[in-house]
Amino acid sequence: GAAAAGGGGRAMRGAAGAGGEVLDLRYFVRRAKVLRQYRQLLCAARATERARGDGVGRDAAAQVRSEFRKYQAGVDRHMVAVLLRDGERQLDALRSLGGVQVPGSWKGSRDEDGADERGRVGNEWPWQRT
Repeated sequence: GAAAAGGGGRAMRGAAGAGGEVLDLRYFVRRAKVLRQYRQLLCAARATERARGDGVGRDAAAQVRSEFRKYQAGVDRHMVAVLLRDGERQLDALRSLGGVQVPGSWKGSRDEDGADERGRVGNEWPWQRT
């Protein structure tokens, strides 16, 4: 079960899986990663639909929902890791398909005059300045 797969971390009081086993911290960390990726994929699909307007983003969002529902019943932690890596590749592909810039990314953050639009200055650590 999830408690055995977790490797002996402290369990949350009252947190039990469907089989009654106690869920460890790793379970909740993996769950948070999956939910974050799900939200990112849906956000990228919406942005792709806004950018393209040809239904590709809408189809991608439907596929994301169906794939997450397919594995919602539960898979082992190794399968979760594989699915997360695959999801990252799909997220990159979806973002490039719609020309979507990653929020908070350093990519493309320069104005026409070369200044950083986010106000960041310098490229060295503050304590290395002379």
